[in-house]
Amino acid sequence: MSRKTLISYLEQNLKMKHLQPIEVDVFLDLSNTTISVPTFNYSSMVMSMLHDENLMQRKNIIPDFNVIKGTSTTESTKYSDMHTGSLYGKAMSRYIEGPNDMPLPLYVFIDETHTDLHGALKMAPVMITFAFFSQEARNSPEFWQPLGFIPNLDFGKSKSSTDLSIHKLNDLHKCLRVIFDSMIEAHNCNGIDPQIADPCSPSTPMVDVSIKGWVHCIIGDIKGNNQLCAHYQGTNCQRQNRDCKCSKEEMSHVSSQCI
Repeated sequence: MSRKTLISYLEQNLKMKHLQPIEVDVFLDLSNTTISVPTFNYSSMVMSMLHDENLMQRKNIIPDFNVIKGTSTTESTKYSDMHTGSLYGKAMSRYIEGPNDMPLPLYVFIDETHTDLHGALKMAPVMITFAFFSQEARNSPEFWQPLGFIPNLDFGKSKSSTDLSIHKLNDLHKCLRVIFDSMIEAHNCNGIDPQIADPCSPSTPMVDVSIKGWVHCIIGDIKGNNQLCAHYQGTNCQRQNRDCKCSKEEMSHVSSQCI
């Protein structure tokens, strides 16, 4: 049996075909070329984790948290995990509308990784996990799923390249756009509507929910986060953001108005 035949057999019998990566062609304005960006379907990645009995266990959930309702089961006046922060309450108010809506805050990890000594073979994985997983759980790779991989957009270019940074950012955000397309599509279709088991009450039957997901936090290094926000790299710049003309001194003002 060939490798291709074996993979096809396993996909069909284990019902994993929907987890296959999808190659999306992205045209890069800077180099006038087209590259292939591997992407994964957001709904499939989410459901693969929600239906994994090894992951969805009470011991892997942050303490005193109702996964289905997205609320704390005990009253607390102290900051602990993400559900005790003010931003979580604002996100709940924005996305949760119906009685069957299940909030799904996501942590997204984006960071370049190198597979050789010279940096030519590098890429940036875009990974997601559920924010209601405990820190111990999130430290394990099995609690993460990929949404896509950003290829090395600098491949074949010298370090002394005179390409403008704004053009490099445009190409990067083009790749990000196709990676998050399936998540945007799920959001525009009013979420995902599956049946899931409540990990906090394993004896109860499956529950009909409408999953409303959002990006609650993005994890990465300073360089990568600056690229995501279109910030300038370094501290000797006249202004912090490419789309904002406020000076660095004005950024510290609480009532600063963006120009």
